[in-house]
Amino acid sequence: MYKNSIFNYIIDLKDEIRLYNSIKGKNSLLIATGSDYIKVKEILCKKNYNYDSAVLKKLYDKGFIINENVNEHLIREQVLNDVINNNKLHLVIMPTEQCNFRCVYCYENHIKGKMSLETQDAIVKYVRNNIKNYTGLNIGWFGGEPLEALDVIRNLSNEFIKICKIARKPFKAGMTTNGYNLTKEVFEELHRLHVYEYQISIDGLKASHDSQRKLVDGSGTFDRIIYNIKEIKRISKLIKTEIVIRTNFTKRIINEIDDYVKFYDDLLKNDDRFSLQVNMAGDWGGEEVKSISHDLLNVSDYIKLFNNLINIPNGINFNFHLQELTSGEFKCYAAKKNSYTIGSDGKIYKCTEAFDMPENNLGYISKNGEMIIDYYKESCWTSISRILNIEKCLTCKYSGCCLYSPCPKNSLQNTNKEPICPRTKGNVANLIKILSSECFEKI
Repeated sequence: MYKNSIFNYIIDLKDEIRLYNSIKGKNSLLIATGSDYIKVKEILCKKNYNYDSAVLKKLYDKGFIINENVNEHLIREQVLNDVINNNKLHLVIMPTEQCNFRCVYCYENHIKGKMSLETQDAIVKYVRNNIKNYTGLNIGWFGGEPLEALDVIRNLSNEFIKICKIARKPFKAGMTTNGYNLTKEVFEELHRLHVYEYQISIDGLKASHDSQRKLVDGSGTFDRIIYNIKEIKRISKLIKTEIVIRTNFTKRIINEIDDYVKFYDDLLKNDDRFSLQVNMAGDWGGEEVKSISHDLLNVSDYIKLFNNLINIPNGINFNFHLQELTSGEFKCYAAKKNSYTIGSDGKIYKCTEAFDMPENNLGYISKNGEMIIDYYKESCWTSISRILNIEKCLTCKYSGCCLYSPCPKNSLQNTNKEPICPRTKGNVANLIKILSSECFEKI
């Protein structure tokens, strides 16, 4: 006999029904219309498992219906174990901790400069000596602003390419950049260096963006970033890349949401390499963010924002948010055993925020390429036993995706010692509604 999975989401849009199962992730997304719409409701809502064999089989294959004796709590624990113990080496490298921007919500102090040749050599030695232990290498270029130290990226990337070619291991990289220095020529060079993924922030229209994301001298950055994006957009779509445009929404940007959606649509329509990340500007530390504290959103505002976007006709690609519906992919890199952040001075962290947090300072990389780290501190981020069996998670249908909170930093800083639920938990229905129908398999 069968039963419904505890991880099911059933979104009834009257003329169609959209289905999602958090433990199966984005591959579970189904859509049913017409007579199949009625059959799905009969099976899942009324639990009539003898209703229609073809539709029943599809729902079973996608995990919406499971055998009666299956313990899904054990499945969730196994998925968590697999995610944390992923055997790909992931290094977030800060080639410089300086930045040409002074964003109002930035938490970094920009004291440290460019990575020395000595530290670069140490990282290369570490990768060369240890790549045999991993299935591949994934680099995230971070900062500061990483493109303020393009020579460091160039040097390290060329070495990583050689090492992985000899070891016959895949290598790819991504970059979080403000986009100011990302000219067409730089973009093409980075592609040759295996940088295939980008995150660039555009915070609303020109006036709003320039008030939040300005240069060190206080001047605006919007026009230069938009020019660079237009130049990149002209490059052949055959160049494989994924560019996430992150918008850190404030109340001011929400007030111009219709005009911003139209601007974004006109800028990037018909190019599926670009997707929009709807984020909310937050107080991530520092003093300047206090000047816009009245303008920051809360979780309720964030959910209302998605409601607004659903009701605005547009062709925007929201596929970035599929990761929030993908089991394990939403889990922060800091929670994974084979993931480290290396500062420009060779210090080793787990998280790219809270650099002064004691648990986040694991150690350093030595001249001979060894990671000298505090394994107790590391276990605070990666220990499975620390986070299992949290009572409020056991019956939560989103827990198949977030796996007991995606952000270990929040959990460590929470004095209640319980994971803090991600804001996505209350926004799953909106995400499912806003996704293109092309993301769903039709029953």
